[in-house]
Amino acid sequence: MMKTVSKFFLGLLAFSTFSQGALAQSVSCAATYCQYVGKITRAYINEDNLMLIYFEEPFDVAITANAGITGVSDGNAGSYIVTDNPDYSEFLYSTALTALAADKTVTMQFYERRGSYLKIDKIWIYK
Repeated sequence: MMKTVSKFFLGLLAFSTFSQGALAQSVSCAATYCQYVGKITRAYINEDNLMLIYFEEPFDVAITANAGITGVSDGNAGSYIVTDNPDYSEFLYSTALTALAADKTVTMQFYERRGSYLKIDKIWIYK
């Protein structure tokens, strides 16, 4: 029963965070994931298929333990390996470029670590 109540409140918190997307600019972590809401400053990709999307403001990597994500040592960017899912990586990179070009706010969610970064699982772009 307590777990169900906790999940409900976490869901409510996540929903309220999405609806206030343009107001916050930070990484926060809940029970199973972390989330960034804010602007991005650059998008990087290299020939080893590593994509990095940099946050406007770095975050304290210690907070990722709140979501059970350990080993994160770089709070400047989220990452994705292109070969993990080439179709998704194209959409992810184009969404990041659109946000950069139009100076838009994004939300990114992370459920695990990839190397020293949070691995980008989802991205939203705001008007």
